[in-house]
Parts: sequence; C-alpha cells; structure tokens
Amino acid sequence: MNIFLCHLKVTIHIFTHDYRDPDAMFKIFLLAALGRAVLAVPAEAIQGTALDRRANTWEAHAKYYGLGGSVGNEIYISGTWEPATSKPIGSDTGPCTASIGGISTGTPFNVNCACQITSNNPFGITSECILDFSEEDSGGNWAAAFSVAFVCNAFSSCTGTNAYAVSSPKSRCTNQAGNPCGGFRVTP
Repeated sequence: MNIFLCHLKVTIHIFTHDYRDPDAMFKIFLLAALGRAVLAVPAEAIQGTALDRRANTWEAHAKYYGLGGSVGNEIYISGTWEPATSKPIGSDTGPCTASIGGISTGTPFNVNCACQITSNNPFGITSECILDFSEEDSGGNWAAAFSVAFVCNAFSSCTGTNAYAVSSPKSRCTNQAGNPCGGFRVTP
C-alpha cells in the first residue's frame, strides 16, 4: 500500500499544473488502477522455493551391462541431499530416483531409492545410495537382480552434477540360481 501511495504522490506532483485537467486526472486514475492491480498479486514465499529445493539436489549417470557383458543400458539417478555432517553412520541423507533403461526390452522404468551415511569423520563424509532392481526377459529364459551403488565422498555436501559416482566394487548382479552374473559391469 505504501508503494501505491508514493506512486500516487509522484504522479500528482507530475501533473500539478492543473488538477482539473481531465487528461491529467485520467492518467492519475489509470496509473492508480495499474498500481493497484500489480499490488494485488501475492508474492511467493522466499523460503522453500523451487530454487532452494534445486540447490540441495544431485544427479549422476552410469551404464550397466548384463547378459554376459554384451548388452547394456543407461542409469540416470538424481536425489535430494539432506545435510549430514553431524549425523551418525547409517543416517538417511535423502531420497533418490533412478530412470533405468531396460536391457531385456529397452523400455525405461523408474526405481526409488534412499541414501545413507557410511562414513563420517573430521575429514569428510561418505554417502552411499544402493539402487536395487531386477530384469527378466518376456519368455522367462533369464532373470537377474541388480544392485548398483553410487557413492559420494565430500567434506560437507553431496550436491550438484556427478557428486555421486557409480562404484564398481560395491555393485553386483545375481542370476536366477543366485550366482554372480557373467560379464556384469558398471561404468560411469
């Protein structure tokens, strides 16, 4: 309201030569109406805006290979980082979601996951996200369970593009018999 009154005062001073001039009065009312319309729009709260939420996100990419290592596809993973510098090992560091390109049909699918602290010391933190999913062919000839690990080593925050990286030693694949999949590998 104060902005509107200041704007009106400035407008009146501009047209001080004759307050009875119909053109001047029309301009004053027009400016007043426009000022009122602009002020009627509620402002978005600064706390919790889309920009704030984006500031605490991360994303990563990997490729995984199965079926003897000859067939592979993409994994795009992203999550929300929850500050964890004073949390104990095993604490949650936020949710994540992955879009996985299937190797049996090629049709992408989504999987939810969660991340947790695996190390927390004065030199930094380690957060790990385990992405568990399974694949099978439509004829039931083969099936495999995949567990792909993404790890972040940081001093205080795991945010931004490629803050997390795929971890080959912590990722695995098992076939229907429970044995390791032949040729399984993950790459950045």
